[in-house]
Formats: sequence, C-alpha cells, structure tokens
Amino acid sequence: MFPFTVSHIMEVYGRVILKIVLSTILSTILLNYLYDFRKKTQKLKVMNNFKIMRAKEEHSFVIAQINNSRTNVNDKKGFVFGRYNQGEVLKKIESGVEFYLIYNDKTKRFVGFLELSDEIDKRFYSSVDWEVPEYHTIFSKSLKYIRRICVLDSEEAKGARTTLYRNLKISHPDHSFYTFILKRPFNNHILTKFYLKNGFINIGSFYALEYNGFKNYESHVYYLR
Repeated sequence: MFPFTVSHIMEVYGRVILKIVLSTILSTILLNYLYDFRKKTQKLKVMNNFKIMRAKEEHSFVIAQINNSRTNVNDKKGFVFGRYNQGEVLKKIESGVEFYLIYNDKTKRFVGFLELSDEIDKRFYSSVDWEVPEYHTIFSKSLKYIRRICVLDSEEAKGARTTLYRNLKISHPDHSFYTFILKRPFNNHILTKFYLKNGFINIGSFYALEYNGFKNYESHVYYLR
C-alpha cells in the first residue's frame, strides 16, 4: 500500500499551485506599487525644484518673454496665446492684476507664470450659453478670473503648471475661479484636460463671428467652486 492516496496527492498539489499563484499575484502587486511610488517620488522631486513668487514691475519683461514663446498658431499642443509686450504687462501689474512667476531652482530661470484678475470678462456681457441657467449667478467678490497659465514648452512634463495651480489654491483658499479656454479656431485640448483633471467644470460656451481678431470664435467657460 502507498502511504498517500491519489486524492491526498491532488490536494497537496492543489495547495502548491495555489501558493504559487498567490505568490505571483502578490509579487506583481508589489512591483506595480514600487514602480508607481518611484514615479511619484521622481515627479515630486522635480516639482520640489520649483518656487513660486508674486511678480513685481521688474518682472514685466520676463513675463512677456515667456508668454510670447507660446504664440505659435502651429503649436501642436494647442497652447496659443495673444502676444504681450513689456509695457502691457507693466500696466497690468500697476493696475492690480496678479502675476505669479514659477522659478526652476535647478536651471536657475523663470519658466512660467499665472495671471489672475478680479475682472469679470466682457464676454459675460455678450452671449454666454450657460449649461445650466443658474450658472450666471456665480459672480461675486470672491471670484477670480484666471487669465492665463503659461509655461515654457520644455517645462510641460515637469509639473510646472500643476505647481502654479496648487499654489493658487493655497494663496486664495476662500475664492472660486473661472477661466475661458479656446475651442476654435484652435482647440486648446491639453489645457482643457488639465482643468478638468483639477476639478473645474464646463459651465458655458461663448460664440462670436469675430472676436479678438479671430473669426468663428468659440471658447468654453470653466469654473471651480
């Protein structure tokens, strides 16, 4: 007589297979966790190279310079802004418009800016098609208009725009924010994705046969409570 029956052998074999499968699953989960952790750590390390500061009059030239690096209508990433000159930026700063510069401590240069205003965009007094009629009541003293978040192309994948946005929420904790994102004639799809990812919602659309030199103009209003 054999000391083990066939059923006993199959039971032991099944346990061995189960241990191998469970071990493989756990190893895969652990490796994926370590990979994600490494990616997040590397990204955080890069983002920690950035410093944010409120711009002063003497920064008007660098702001215009950064802005004008993203005015190419053939920009495949969709970041197309109207040009600024130093005088325009200087007047904005003097009038109370807030500019926040982001500085890359590793490369020792300014790599982007955020422009923030209390102004209610004149497009609201024209013809915004609201997703829900009640959205037109969002305007209050605690509302800020994000005119532009502009970073150098070389800094796109390094978290510069996200760092600017996070600083905005920290520096203005009691405010709501809104912005317009161009849809036509240039679809700023990457910026749209960025705002949606950070909690903004599309609350309306603005259409015009001609606006700011563009024909068949369309932009969408995004809002963060």
